[in-house]
Amino acid sequence: MDTEIRLVKVEKEVDALQNLVERNSRALEDLRSIMDRRFSEEHAWAERQFAELRREMNTNFRWMLGIMLTGFTAILGILGRIGGLY
Repeated sequence: MDTEIRLVKVEKEVDALQNLVERNSRALEDLRSIMDRRFSEEHAWAERQFAELRREMNTNFRWMLGIMLTGFTAILGILGRIGGLY
């Protein structure tokens, strides 16, 4: 009789542990899906920011190139004036 009581207690504990494992598995799956969604949102946000940065860098590069060409042309003009080309 004593063995049967012990066996029933062990079976109850095993059932409780199985339920706990199942709940933890579901919780992990939910967490994984939430994290995947959040990482996807963060990735999309980062991509938008990098696209904006690329556009701004292109604009700044054009301005810098224009300023450099203007300065180079001015220096050539000054050298031509000093050299008596015109």
